[in-house]
This record gives sequence, C-alpha cells and structure tokens, in this order.
Amino acid sequence: RLSQRLAYLIHVASNLEGWQPLFIYVLPIAILVTGIAPLQTAPRTFLLYFIPYFLFTTLACSEFARGHGRPDESAVYNLARCPTSIVAVFTAWHEKRFRVTPKTRGPRSRLPISRFTETLLLVTLAAIAFACIKVSTGESPLDGGALAIVVSWAAFNIVAAVRLLLLERRCERDRR
Repeated sequence: RLSQRLAYLIHVASNLEGWQPLFIYVLPIAILVTGIAPLQTAPRTFLLYFIPYFLFTTLACSEFARGHGRPDESAVYNLARCPTSIVAVFTAWHEKRFRVTPKTRGPRSRLPISRFTETLLLVTLAAIAFACIKVSTGESPLDGGALAIVVSWAAFNIVAAVRLLLLERRCERDRR
C-alpha cells in the first residue's frame, strides 16, 4: 500500500541524515583554510540574526524535549551518528544477515567512529592554527569578526569531539 511505501521511503531517507552534521563539521574547516565565507555580510549583522535564532530554537527544543534538549548534547549525539549514517548510505542495498551479538568481550579495537572523530578533531585544530598563522602574517581574507565567529564555531565542534571521545573511553569497558 501507499502508506507502507511511504514508511519504507522515510526509513531509507533516514540514512541520509548523516550528511547534514558532516557539512556542519566540515564547513568551518573549509572557511578557515580557504578564507571564503558562505555569507557576505558584516559579522555584526550576522550575529544580530543568529543569536535570537539560536536562543529561540534552543528554548523551543528544550521545551519540546521537556528540559532535555540541549545543543551541546545534540552536537555530541549528531557527531556520534554521523559516520554510521554515511556508511549506511553506501551499504544499505547489500543484503545483510542477522548476526547474534557475542556475549563475551572481544579484543579491544578502535571503532571507525572514534577514528572519524579523532580525524575531525585534528583537522579542525590544524585549520584553526592555519587561520591564526594567516592572520599573524596579514594574509587572511577574513576580517577579525568573521574569523572570531568561525573559530568559535570550530571550537564548539572541537568540544563536541572531545566530549564524544571521552564518553567513548568511559564506556569502553561496557562494549562487547
């Protein structure tokens, strides 16, 4: 029936949700490295629109989630889901057999998610350092306000990556 087809379509489309956080985490890196900003407006004008938007969406999310909607927690959650959702896009059409999860501890190994997070963390730190070097030599195409906004955005992403890595380390002993 049509309702079933729509339900399957929504399920398949949910695998595409990993691309949006990837874009959010990669965009400040691209801006810091290239110096090309996606918006051509004064930082003050940007903040004039962004701050009320951010505050109201945070408040609405918190209210709808009964006090549990926090942007910092959502950033960690979205970063954790990002690589899995992207891999699912490329592997969803393969027929997979159900495997029972082993009930004993296996050898310790780094998950691809942590490698993704570590790589993102290091590349973001390198992009910030690169932008700071460009500013110190006077070669940065970004003005001070735009640079501060992008570095703040990148710093927020760094905090989310560090929190995810710490959470993964803390939960390592519970992994089967």
